[in-house]
Amino acid sequence: MRSNVGAAPLRVPAEPWASFLRELDELLKAAVDIHCLGGFVVTQQYGIGRETSDIDFLSAVARSREDDVETLAGLGSTLHQKYRVYLQYVGVATPACKYATRLQPMFRDESWKRLRLFALDPTDIALSKLERNADRDRDDVLRLARAGLVDAQALKSRYFEEVRPYLLSRESWHDQTLDLWLEMISPASSATPTG
Repeated sequence: MRSNVGAAPLRVPAEPWASFLRELDELLKAAVDIHCLGGFVVTQQYGIGRETSDIDFLSAVARSREDDVETLAGLGSTLHQKYRVYLQYVGVATPACKYATRLQPMFRDESWKRLRLFALDPTDIALSKLERNADRDRDDVLRLARAGLVDAQALKSRYFEEVRPYLLSRESWHDQTLDLWLEMISPASSATPTG
């Protein structure tokens, strides 16, 4: 685990990500914007988290039909075999409906020609993990809260405004999961200033 909790975003990715993403950029035919979340963002953008071997993404906006990033850099691809890391579309996530308005550019000092990565903000990352609710999801949310990046009240408010109205089923299950998470992070978020 990294020790720079709550550190400024990395200006360039750590290895093997730097080489992996540089080669992906070289393979692209046109501009591609990737909306990233998960452990990669928690670690690389927010300076906390755990080791991960994938870049989870919600959306890849490509200007060329040839630029299927999962084919180029997904599980089993040549880039995955070379670097042991890969890109992966996340199907089990319910993001906040306005998450795209809060995306933050990643790796500002990179000189990629076509590739642009964007990170979900910390509260949106937490909400996107609510659906799966795995141990590592709860750990990431707790780490974000301890770093002062997720506030219990903001999480609750955004859930009821931007997630719950759009759920197609299991509303009470999501509500109960949110309540457990709020209980889990309330001491952590109140102990650390949110700046």
